[in-house]
Amino acid sequence: MLLPECSYSQFLLNGSAVKTGPTEYQLTPNSGGKMGSIWNASKIDLTKSFDVVFDAYFGDKNSGADGMTFTIQQQSTNAGSPGGGLGAGGITPSLIVEFDTYQNGGDPSYDHIGISKNGVLNHGLVAAVQASNTSADIEDNKFHKISIKWDAPTKTLTVYFDCVLRATYTNDIVKNIFSNNPNVYWGFTAATGGAFNEHKIAGLHLGVKKEVQLCKGESAQVALDAGLSFNWTPSTGLSASNIANPLISPSSSTTYIVEVNTGCTGTRYDTVDVTVKSKPNVILSDKNICAGESTSFDAGAGFSSYAWSNKGTGAAQTT
Repeated sequence: MLLPECSYSQFLLNGSAVKTGPTEYQLTPNSGGKMGSIWNASKIDLTKSFDVVFDAYFGDKNSGADGMTFTIQQQSTNAGSPGGGLGAGGITPSLIVEFDTYQNGGDPSYDHIGISKNGVLNHGLVAAVQASNTSADIEDNKFHKISIKWDAPTKTLTVYFDCVLRATYTNDIVKNIFSNNPNVYWGFTAATGGAFNEHKIAGLHLGVKKEVQLCKGESAQVALDAGLSFNWTPSTGLSASNIANPLISPSSSTTYIVEVNTGCTGTRYDTVDVTVKSKPNVILSDKNICAGESTSFDAGAGFSSYAWSNKGTGAAQTT
């Protein structure tokens, strides 16, 4: 499964971070001494697997700085330190996947990925590795596809950059970093110093959870985000189980899990919860009135809307 349902409006912004599009955030502008972060307001449970897929932009100056992180942490949704701290420095307890574009002391000359903990960005958990397997420079005025996967059963974190596995870390982080508390915030940070670049993320894909309510016998169509192939489980109550947008009409409430092949970033799992309710049964008593008189009917409370008609001999009235 992936991260639980969350919308972009659930991100809390700090520092220089601004929302610049439906699925895009600018973490820092192209100027010095900036720090920005976005954190999802809801915690995730590390006893469950997750997969975050996003596009990252690191600027257009090879001499720029400083980079960005994907960070999970427990304390708050505030920002960390600027400059070489990449907006995550000082946050503890935390696990930090850094995408570092500036050579500070102890850093390699190439733009690199490292994994650290507790707000100290020293590649302490996984040594620095070149971020791209084809270029030492990722400040190339392009978005790069990144996937970060946590496999809870094996306690393994993997980082893919442009569809290539670049870093792997296996450890019981719930026990050894988060003191046996599996509930953590997650988000993105970035910072600049004397040297700078614009930092952005876009196209963030999470395992989505959609909720549908139907009356028995009704159907609805649900469209999922793009993917190369789809596999719905169970297949009952579907017009097709291998497409993104089947007609859904189960006879009883059903939770569907959809395995979506996303191409180079692997697989995501979407959830569609369908609640099937019985059709309302409203009984109105006949009433006799004389011309010029009026009366009232009560269809009962608890319905979202009402459409009154006189058996087709006049227009319906909706309330």
